[in-house]
Amino acid sequence: MVASPQGVEVVRTLLELLPRFDIIGIDMPIGMSGDGRRLCDTEARKALSHRSSTVFPVPPRSLVHHTDYATANQESKDRFGRGIPKQAFAIWPKIREVDTVACLFPLRLVEIHPECSFAAMAGELLPSKRSDAGKKFREKVLREHFAEVATTLPGAKPDDVLDAQAVLWSAQRFAAGTHRTLGDGATDACGLPMRIIV
Repeated sequence: MVASPQGVEVVRTLLELLPRFDIIGIDMPIGMSGDGRRLCDTEARKALSHRSSTVFPVPPRSLVHHTDYATANQESKDRFGRGIPKQAFAIWPKIREVDTVACLFPLRLVEIHPECSFAAMAGELLPSKRSDAGKKFREKVLREHFAEVATTLPGAKPDDVLDAQAVLWSAQRFAAGTHRTLGDGATDACGLPMRIIV
């Protein structure tokens, strides 16, 4: 799913976007620490307060290659003293895909968390995007920043359509240099910045 000034669309891979856009905002971790802890995530959780659970744990770089949950979970417990939520493990294949592209094109991808973007747009925390009130509030906020707002798209969940447009808002701010950065400027072992752009 991608949003651009031309509208929203469903895409199969990240690679197909590279020839089309100079900057690509993405709602996936970019930059993985050695122990899975990143200051940008801590700051995002603090900013989102009671919505902090929307910030998923980022795997340590040394574990993300695992494709078997039980193995990854046990190694995480043995090495770091904590397990891996199954919901977080489910997105590891996408994290690996993003990491591969980010390592090749480190200046093209920026990590953006839609809930942080919506909170910045609205100047307040929003209700859950799963609720009718949350969906309507997000549509209202987006309409204050975009002339046209998509609310549905075949093959996509309505909340993902709205999230993609929130990511676009922050990506445009990044391109214009008017964004805010969560994190302390740290980079991971591959030199990727561990930051969230708002």
